[in-house]
Amino acid sequence: MNVNLTGFPLFILLVLHAQLSKSYPKVVIASQDGEPCLLCHHVPSTDSKFNLTLMRGNKKQEVCMVYTDGKNTSFYSWNDNPKCNWTKSNDSSISFTLSNFDIKHTDNYTCEIRIFYPPPFRSIIINETYVYIHDLQQCGSGMQEFIIWILTGLAVFLFLCCIFTFCLWIQNRFRRKCLSQGNTQNNECNSEYMPMASVNPAKRPVIPRL
Repeated sequence: MNVNLTGFPLFILLVLHAQLSKSYPKVVIASQDGEPCLLCHHVPSTDSKFNLTLMRGNKKQEVCMVYTDGKNTSFYSWNDNPKCNWTKSNDSSISFTLSNFDIKHTDNYTCEIRIFYPPPFRSIIINETYVYIHDLQQCGSGMQEFIIWILTGLAVFLFLCCIFTFCLWIQNRFRRKCLSQGNTQNNECNSEYMPMASVNPAKRPVIPRL
């Protein structure tokens, strides 16, 4: 049985640290093969030129980027795992989502935009998100194994209870049979008739008259 619960205290510490920090990133829990996480969202102004970049870790390693000059839009991705996707909505908003996670992808992700037009040039961090990848699949398999052991133990316990009950029933039945036989023998002993010889009454002696 292998239930991985070591990540839960770590997540609690992360949340407490985030609450105590003045400027803290949002904490998101993701699982392997789980739903995509929305990490970046921006609504650009009309005819603006910018690039929207999603970076990972303190070293600001680029994961994916979208560049637009107001007419054409180009998407660049440097990592296939986790997989980065981008979407453009009807209101021209651009979003980044990450999927296909692994435990090693637990890190801080930063969404940064660099606006080239209209001037002046600006570099703005939109948001920071700490993504915690939890191995729910391993925990789920361990929990299934734990449940199987519990059900097996209950089945063995019920089987032993049935055997114990059957033994008690046999013992009580045998005891009742012995008591019944003993009572029958006592009744037979009390009802036995022993033939005895008849006893003649003693004759009175004849006293002669004077």
